[in-house]
Amino acid sequence: MKNNSPLPLLGLGTLACLPCNASCDSVVTNQPNIIFIICDDLNDAITGFGGHPQAITPNIDKMVSKGVRFINAQNNNPVSGPSRASLITGLYPHTSGYFGYNFNHIHWRTNPVLKESMTLFDFFRANGYKVLGTGKVFHNTQEEWSSFDEYGHEPSWGPWPWDGTSDTVYSFDQLAETANAAFHHDFAEGFFMITDQFGRLSDIPVIAPDNEKGIPGYTGWRLYHKPFRYVTRGDRDLMPDELNAEWAGEKLREKHDKPFLLCIGMNRPHAPTFAPDEYFDLFPIEEVKLAIIKDGDTEDCADILVPPGADASALGFRRYENYIRQGGTELLRKWTQAYLANIAFVDDQIGKIMDALEAGNYADNTWVIFTSDHGYHMGEKEYLFKNSLWEESCRVPFIVTGPGVPEGKICDQPISLVDLYPTLIDIAGLNTDFVTPQKLDGYSIVPLLKNPEHGQWRGPDAALTSIHSLERLDSGEPGIPERQHYSLRTRKYRYIFCNNGEEELYDHESDPYEWNNLADDPDYATIKEELKAEMIAFFKKK
Repeated sequence: MKNNSPLPLLGLGTLACLPCNASCDSVVTNQPNIIFIICDDLNDAITGFGGHPQAITPNIDKMVSKGVRFINAQNNNPVSGPSRASLITGLYPHTSGYFGYNFNHIHWRTNPVLKESMTLFDFFRANGYKVLGTGKVFHNTQEEWSSFDEYGHEPSWGPWPWDGTSDTVYSFDQLAETANAAFHHDFAEGFFMITDQFGRLSDIPVIAPDNEKGIPGYTGWRLYHKPFRYVTRGDRDLMPDELNAEWAGEKLREKHDKPFLLCIGMNRPHAPTFAPDEYFDLFPIEEVKLAIIKDGDTEDCADILVPPGADASALGFRRYENYIRQGGTELLRKWTQAYLANIAFVDDQIGKIMDALEAGNYADNTWVIFTSDHGYHMGEKEYLFKNSLWEESCRVPFIVTGPGVPEGKICDQPISLVDLYPTLIDIAGLNTDFVTPQKLDGYSIVPLLKNPEHGQWRGPDAALTSIHSLERLDSGEPGIPERQHYSLRTRKYRYIFCNNGEEELYDHESDPYEWNNLADDPDYATIKEELKAEMIAFFKKK
């Protein structure tokens, strides 16, 4: 899939910064309230988005019936850190240079562009809103608590197994060995990370003592630095997302003297996918269907995106291969059951929030935006992770309800998470376009909410997603745009351009699973060049 046009020929140069001309101290009266709900690692496996056919999401379904569903919404970088940094600042990764790799664990404020940016939370506070938050809104450990008037519960993917040695929150590496002792005893020791663990809450972890390693051992779960009580499914502590829903409901029952922006970050279905038993019961293991997987699907993909020579994340390929090697399709079926169970679990929590809204005093003047930070492969392309340039990783659910929003409508205009910031400004009636030293990269989708089929969309006809190369960078050092890889999604096509000039092209009308790479098909040469030109426009518009 090589061609004669390496990525530098896309013309990615230094991006000019525009001066801020916003008046960030104005307050608009009679503004609507806004609820922003973002899930972690939720793909399109919910009703109405064409994902897994067995997903059970009645509360999200109800939201779909009451608003506009965007079926071509894309994230801008399919890994949590860069994705969330992009959506909260309204800037593309290629604008800031904050792409991924070690950036996922380096605070976004170390980036020379993002350190000068005003988050949408700070912008709304400066414009008279009461900003409330709970759960995983920022990426874990990269929070700015000062952005909120009140914050409920810190993000956590717990409860966790514990070995009794420390009162700190475990990193994935620290948990890997002890978790392996508690789960999947028949698999190779040390193989699975904590992010591969899944199971029912009733599967109480038992960590045996190990005197040589100084491990006292522990039986039970742990959450927020203390024991997590579990007796039965009806007699236990609440999980983090249950606490988030409970806290959000309390805020919706309170009286507020300002319009509010309520931000709720659901931790699930991010791994480890532990959930209450009743959600696993919804999906009997013998009835669980696997995602549609084509053997050898990556044979016509860009060499640089797949092992052994990948200059991009190969974790999803390794994870899929290891699952199949260790447990065959049955292990993948168990993982699928756990992922679906966790989606059903988080759907229940969303239902509690929506019920509290409808039962209170704010329903008539409150907008709700629901989405995820990125998608997730369930085995498609023999890949089990996020951080790819294909549909399952790039696409996200995106639903909007609110006063005057038409009910049960579908919009197929490609949009992306970078459009969230200007959309919220537009919903709130804050008449400003500039809120950072850089002009916001996205566009308001409000015209599409007014008229999902024929609204006057001012943005591009396609949505852009990037993933990082494996080039090591120092803390805070921006990634160079020419060295990354990109994907462009239009209504009909997905076009992928890699930093060595390799390309992929998929026609979604005839190939919704992206099985047939048409990049070298002469019949599509003109289309491919047109899509490349659309991609170039993203980097030249400033």
